[in-house]
Amino acid sequence: MKPVTGVTNLNESAGEWFWACTNDGIELAYEESRIDLMRQFVDEHQEDEEYVIDGEYQEDDLISDAEEHADKEMGNWESDCMILVGAWKRANPEAGLLEYPTYKPDETGDWAGIYRRDSGSILQVVWSKWALQGAWCSPCYPNQVDLDSDGGVWGYCLPADELREEWVAECLEQGRVITLVEDVEEMGMKETNEDALQRPN
Repeated sequence: MKPVTGVTNLNESAGEWFWACTNDGIELAYEESRIDLMRQFVDEHQEDEEYVIDGEYQEDDLISDAEEHADKEMGNWESDCMILVGAWKRANPEAGLLEYPTYKPDETGDWAGIYRRDSGSILQVVWSKWALQGAWCSPCYPNQVDLDSDGGVWGYCLPADELREEWVAECLEQGRVITLVEDVEEMGMKETNEDALQRPN
């Protein structure tokens, strides 16, 4: 069985390096708002004379101007929405410039997570090459693993070299070791996630 999404408080586990990582993340709300502005510009200007030359519709010019307009309007964008961080790739690469993009973890990378600005410092690791045992999360994150708490359920985790040494050491003291997912699967997991879910506290 594969691990499930792991959840961690970045202030406890990852430290300062992570905040720079969010600057390179993918903000879905930003991308969708930008596309909405482009669509609006196209709807309002597609019949303008400047985009019809010798009877031919100049779609490329219109899209280019729509992009420029959207980028200008989005210049002061601020949001508390989620950011995709780590390794992600387009799930719909064939989509046009006026279609909303979708993403999926890029398994040629090391890990993929969701950072929610409105949560303050919570990271959901939705895929990784590494896993760690923890406890089931509260109802706020159903069927996900709290990597900051001792337990026996496997959840995806950041690699040890991207976590605070003190946090990793505390996990080791609890008998919890960050392990390659392929090794977790091979060892057959003495306790499956379903067993842990049924286990009384």
